Amino acid sequence: MRSSRPRLPPPAPRRLAILGAVLAVATSALVACGGGDDVVDSTTTGQGGAPPLGVSCEADPWSCPAGQACWVATDYAWRCQAEGAGAVGGACKAIIGEAACAAGLLCIGADPTKGTCSPFCSPTDKAHGCSAGVSCATVKFATPKGSTISASGCAP
Repeated sequence: MRSSRPRLPPPAPRRLAILGAVLAVATSALVACGGGDDVVDSTTTGQGGAPPLGVSCEADPWSCPAGQACWVATDYAWRCQAEGAGAVGGACKAIIGEAACAAGLLCIGADPTKGTCSPFCSPTDKAHGCSAGVSCATVKFATPKGSTISASGCAP
């Protein structure tokens, strides 16, 4: 005896093929990403193939590892990056993501293309003070996005 329920037609082959392709892509993405357990850290991987941003040094610009300087990175934050060649008093250009000065120095100047490498300083820590006759001042930097970041530097 036949059932009175209508039989559903089998799924169309085209729908299954599309669903199979979507599942294959989704499975490959999960396998490639380690099943979603990986944590992406922009300080070690960079963004979109860009070089790594580096560890934050905003609270302590002297904390960067050897060969690195605290500099404004592409995310507009102070981060440890490969140091530049500029020495104290040397000419520099304040370019985001490209340290122009050696470790412990920042580029200060009214014109970002004509700055001077000057030491970071701390207004409260004498170990990181400025030389005699030079004041430790808050230096503000305008970013292309209109925000402002600051640091303390020995104003030339």
